[in-house]
Order: sequence, then structure tokens, then C-alpha cells
Amino acid sequence: MSTQTARLVIVGAGVLLLGSWARQATPPGQPPPPEQPPAAAPPAPKEDKKGAAKKGDSVVKVSIEVKSETGPLADAVVLIKQAGGFERNSSTNSTGIARFTQVPRGKTTVQITAAGFKPHTSQEDLAAPESTLQIKMVKQ
Repeated sequence: MSTQTARLVIVGAGVLLLGSWARQATPPGQPPPPEQPPAAAPPAPKEDKKGAAKKGDSVVKVSIEVKSETGPLADAVVLIKQAGGFERNSSTNSTGIARFTQVPRGKTTVQITAAGFKPHTSQEDLAAPESTLQIKMVKQ
């Protein structure tokens, strides 16, 4: 028996979908093999009645609010990193907020830089399912 493999490429509305599948050739006179059921979906995250992640989850959501003496600080560069190689960066939006999802729980270094301000570095212990850190930047 031989195996045939095909790839399907569909391009439309700016979306590119790639898929592949394999099919066993069926000898003449034989019925085709039964179709395989789809793979089971991964389990949904644990949620309590309010929809928040439970304490046993290993990742958290973090919002970092960066302010100056005059208000929210837009376009500040925020870097978060942890031992073991986890590292992400983002810039604050017009309201001075940078958001991160899927951040592992634990000790996290937060570094913030912005033009005209002293760099900020702090150590944070991320334990709650959702955390908001408020950082006030100091002018140089």
C-alpha cells in the first residue's frame, strides 16, 4: 500500500491557512478504512465562579502602569524577565499601560526605560492570577 500526502493552501482576506493530511490507498474491491475521530481538545483553564484563574494555574496576567509626575507615560519600554530564560518586552500605550499574558508565576525582574527618565528596575513576586504593578518614573 502507498501513502499519499497533500497540502492545501488557501489565501483570502489576508489569511493564509495551511493544512496537511494523509490517506491510505485502498486496494480495488476493498471498502475504505473508517474515518478517525478528531483529536480531543485540550482541557479548558480552571476557572472559579467569577471567571478568574484558580490558584493552581502556573501562569498569570500582568498589567504595568507607568506614570510620571504629570500623569501616564506613553511609549515607555517595559521588559520583564525571570531566571530560566523567560523574557518579554512591550511598550506602554497612550494611558501608560503595558500588558503581558502567559507569564510564569514567580520572582520577576521588571525594567522600564523612557526618554528623559531614570531607568527603573524592581523585583516582583507574581503570585495572583492577575496583577497590576504601578511604577512612578523619575525625571533625569
